[in-house]
Amino acid sequence: MDVFAWLESLPTPKEWQLERMKALVEASGLDLKQLNAVHVAGTNGKGSVCAFVESVARKKKRTGLYTSPHLVRVNERIRVNGEEISDSRLNELIEWVKPLQEGAEASFFETLTLMAFKHFIDCGVELAVVETGLGGRLDATNVLPQTLAVITDVSIEHAEKLGNTVREIAAEKAAVIKGEKAVLGCKGEALEECLKRARNPVVVGEPQNVVVSWEGTRFRYGGGCEWKTNLIGRHQARNAATAIEACRLLGFSDDEIACGLEKAEWPGRFELIGNGVVLDGAHNPAGARAIAETVESLGWKPVIVLAVMKDKDVQGIAEALQPIAKTFVCTQITNERCLPAIDLLDVVGEGVVIDDCVEAVREARKLGPVLATGSLFLVGELKKRLL
Repeated sequence: MDVFAWLESLPTPKEWQLERMKALVEASGLDLKQLNAVHVAGTNGKGSVCAFVESVARKKKRTGLYTSPHLVRVNERIRVNGEEISDSRLNELIEWVKPLQEGAEASFFETLTLMAFKHFIDCGVELAVVETGLGGRLDATNVLPQTLAVITDVSIEHAEKLGNTVREIAAEKAAVIKGEKAVLGCKGEALEECLKRARNPVVVGEPQNVVVSWEGTRFRYGGGCEWKTNLIGRHQARNAATAIEACRLLGFSDDEIACGLEKAEWPGRFELIGNGVVLDGAHNPAGARAIAETVESLGWKPVIVLAVMKDKDVQGIAEALQPIAKTFVCTQITNERCLPAIDLLDVVGEGVVIDDCVEAVREARKLGPVLATGSLFLVGELKKRLL
């Protein structure tokens, strides 16, 4: 069975609510209290923080990792001890979940989330690291009675569902905080809003002496300790600092944390795939600004191959990337949400249009080093076809 096609065929909910997911869990008979979980919400950095925490924990515990979206295969979203779920196991879980899905008319994400939780329980996972899909309060993952909540950077995105201000969005994401333990990696108004809900939080400080290179990111944090990650960018220093605080609360030593940070991988985030091509899934203005800062830190001037979904802040993304671009090659992917390349050029204001994204990268490479960005869907398409 084509698992992704089946999931894609599931209904889009008419109403965004948590009751349907709660009913789905109840009907399944799963006892989610069996899952000792770290629940990560935020606008940017969620996936990187999840990858860091899971990498640290895997040294001593049997881990589960649930993230979204995937880049190439839906299997990427569900992992145990770093291994993607197999096709055969996905098909087993579909046979198990089908009657439940039909009874609740559950969506793609609700159904896959239940499958992930079932898989983790069946595999005896000792620590599940779970990324929210959208927001927090009404996200399908928020049925977890988690022991540790983590909030990463918060900025304006998905305003139609989460709110028009940073405070409103932060309040939605802070709803994953249920227990005593919380790590807050956000700043400003978002931090103020999260502090209203968190009873005894750890607030992430600012990493110091950050050095960004093609080998990764080094920084000092928490008592002057020096840390290193292979993930590239100043923003990854803050993501790593957030993970450090979470792992300390989970009882890991600094030596164990340091080892896990260095081993952590997170594809599609300033990922050098060879031959002078970097892929990054930045898909909102805050993410684009972080990538621009990274490019400047490296003294780089890439040709930017850009594709953006039309429901994103296209103007904000373009403005963040314009100062670092040698030129733009506007492209598109086979996704109905994608802004046509010719319309993207109107926003960017300079460059050329090449509709096929692989051809766009090949032509851009003739002009210099390439940064392909603007959407995780673009990154996934390129990884599928180039690698």
